[in-house]
Amino acid sequence: MREILIWRPEDLEGINPSTTVVRIGHTVGENKRNRIIEEAKKKTLRVLNPGVKREAEEAKAEEEEVKVDAAEAEKETDEDTQEKKP
Repeated sequence: MREILIWRPEDLEGINPSTTVVRIGHTVGENKRNRIIEEAKKKTLRVLNPGVKREAEEAKAEEEEVKVDAAEAEKETDEDTQEKKP
């Protein structure tokens, strides 16, 4: 087996899955890593270092949770400030 280092989904073009495995570059971010993994699945390529793949919905839910937490913290701060005023 031959190993190829890739940084973009386009790097997967023309790779033979029966003779080659793929390693994703360490500087590749989460979104691009997920796109590379999806393309590799379509082409039946083996990815040696897929990392933790988060589903889009999971990431969105976490983002919403952070927004809600920030809004609640701001609301509590406003309430504390109003209570201290005479």
